[in-house]
Amino acid sequence: MAGPRGISAFRNFLANAALWVSEKAAPPPVGYADAGPTYIDFYRRQRAPSDEELLDEYQRVAYACARINANAVSSTPLKVYVQTNRGQARPKCFTRQLGRSAQNALRARAGLETRLAKAVEIEEVLDHPLINLLNRVNPFMTRVSLLQLTDLYQEILGNAYWLIAANALGTPEQIWPLQSHHVRINRSREKIIASYTYGRSPNARTYPREEVMHFRFPNLRDPYGEGIGPMRAAYEDVVIDAKLLAHENAVLDNRARPDAIVSPEEPIGRREAERLENKLRKKFGRGGAGGILVAESGMKLTPTSFPPRDLQGLARRKMTKVELANVFDVPISLLETENVNRANAEAGHYQHALMAVRPRCKMIEGAINEDLCPRFDERLFVAFDDPVPQNREQQRLDHEKYLAAGVLTINMVRRDLGLRPAPWGDVPYIPKHLAPIDDPARHTREQG
Repeated sequence: MAGPRGISAFRNFLANAALWVSEKAAPPPVGYADAGPTYIDFYRRQRAPSDEELLDEYQRVAYACARINANAVSSTPLKVYVQTNRGQARPKCFTRQLGRSAQNALRARAGLETRLAKAVEIEEVLDHPLINLLNRVNPFMTRVSLLQLTDLYQEILGNAYWLIAANALGTPEQIWPLQSHHVRINRSREKIIASYTYGRSPNARTYPREEVMHFRFPNLRDPYGEGIGPMRAAYEDVVIDAKLLAHENAVLDNRARPDAIVSPEEPIGRREAERLENKLRKKFGRGGAGGILVAESGMKLTPTSFPPRDLQGLARRKMTKVELANVFDVPISLLETENVNRANAEAGHYQHALMAVRPRCKMIEGAINEDLCPRFDERLFVAFDDPVPQNREQQRLDHEKYLAAGVLTINMVRRDLGLRPAPWGDVPYIPKHLAPIDDPARHTREQG
């Protein structure tokens, strides 16, 4: 009988063969390298930024938006589940039963409905090597830092890569996120993606496609290769914001703007002009503003004024902030506190969770379910908790309503909340005035 290593090698052979057969029907790799340079401005003068240029602009408003999204994704709980189909034995790992409402929520989730169509039971896994791997991905990172880095790379560069380090049996033991700007996708006539090269020569290393997980935002120019992130889409606004800030710094460092000009009525020499200038600076500098000037000779004082260009710059920077926030799916109420009350703040958090956090979580969990989970067991899958707070509030209202009507028991609700069942919680509670219409015993008691 073949050993575990032989079985693992045979499975990899079958998987590679299936990929080769399926990719024979894929469209030819046209337009990947021959598309020519792309531009970001209307006049086609400014070429699309490189990954290094995008990383250089990871600051100010773009930094705030990317961090808000990454922190929200990494703080959303990611749980491991196992499904049991008809005819399958119960899982051997330590699990916790889920209530029917929690199971139905998973069955209805986009991306999981097909996977769970035949599942008879869905349970949460509490102890498994996959959980250990996701919680302690490598000696330097935890799950939170891994998810933060993964989403940040997607926000700025559009791509994130995990290098999966497996043991001799082919089971993943560590995850190493790669620096996306140092990864190059290699293509071939047989495979849309043949391998990944990481680093620069002479220290570059090429990894087979099976060893690298690729997370990406969609790219219409290249649906199968590198993704495109919000930073790339908003790069022109990012550059404008940087130029406006640089202009303000230059003005503050070297204004070359006198507040007033002293014009003697008669010509004076250079030394006399310097003496008068130093005298005025000494008298009115620092805390001397607002003093009285008594002229020793006839002279004219002319205050200077300049057009309010600074106000135009501030207005443009505010507009740029709004445009960047829209591209990153971040409500403006999360970036500033002006004219923001509690209602606006709650609406902003709801909008952010619905439009930004939930789609990003779904993309990450979809990649993990398709690539990482099957390396442990085909029955395993992961799912983020719903980040939309209103949905949790609706669940609470449903629990109260169904408990009062006797539809749910205390233990059913406790399972939904992740609590242990209570010895007294399997009997439904109903109000005294509710009873079946054909209950003769109750009718007799009420008549007597």
